[in-house]
Amino acid sequence: MEKNTHWLYGKHNCLAVLKNPNRLIKKILVTKSNRRLVPSTFVNKTEVIENKQLAAILKNHDAVIQGIAVLTELLKQPGLDNFIDINKAKRLVVILDQILDPQNVGGIFRSAAAFSVDAVMTTIDNSPHETPSLTKSAAGTFELIPFIRVVNLVQSIEILKKHGFWVIGLDGEAENYLNTFNPVSYNKIVLVLGSEEKGLRPLTKKHCDFILKIPMNQAVESLNVSCAAAIALYHLSIK
Repeated sequence: MEKNTHWLYGKHNCLAVLKNPNRLIKKILVTKSNRRLVPSTFVNKTEVIENKQLAAILKNHDAVIQGIAVLTELLKQPGLDNFIDINKAKRLVVILDQILDPQNVGGIFRSAAAFSVDAVMTTIDNSPHETPSLTKSAAGTFELIPFIRVVNLVQSIEILKKHGFWVIGLDGEAENYLNTFNPVSYNKIVLVLGSEEKGLRPLTKKHCDFILKIPMNQAVESLNVSCAAAIALYHLSIK
């Protein structure tokens, strides 16, 4: 397999990949029952095979393949400078502070797409990159949102602040609640989410404009980070 290429699988994921004009498709493997899912424009790159053959080819992937797989190059993503140059009045960005679980990151992409997030940003180190597990968990939404990866998260937060963004850190131990924040008063918002185990790192927290928590039953200690992201993004997307 060529460098910077990998197999992606799952029906919703593969259909979104095939619809993305920015994807360079190398090959498509599909079972007979799913052949109709592949657009005719890819007929020369498509091979119809049995389920057992497909499973054998993707034997290192511990997941339900759903009868289709696409060999594609990694998606080229914009840098922070490119993103900032886009002229748009209302913007919403999600920053992931060392969230490691690709399934959680995929779930966050689904929520981000549902609430019209403009970009998801994370660090190059100590965070997932584009993987079959992440993209399948995102169920096609990875193709819809820029995934910006930076070297230094704090420096990137400060760059966003200089360009008019207000930064909210989500923290279960915060004094103030998320529902006290009125998103209508702010045109450019960043939501920062901490890791599953440690939450926001102290230095990241220090550079946030607001530290807020989700109001919930005190009998529940915490929410999964992708669930927390969905709740927060629903509130922050209110026009």
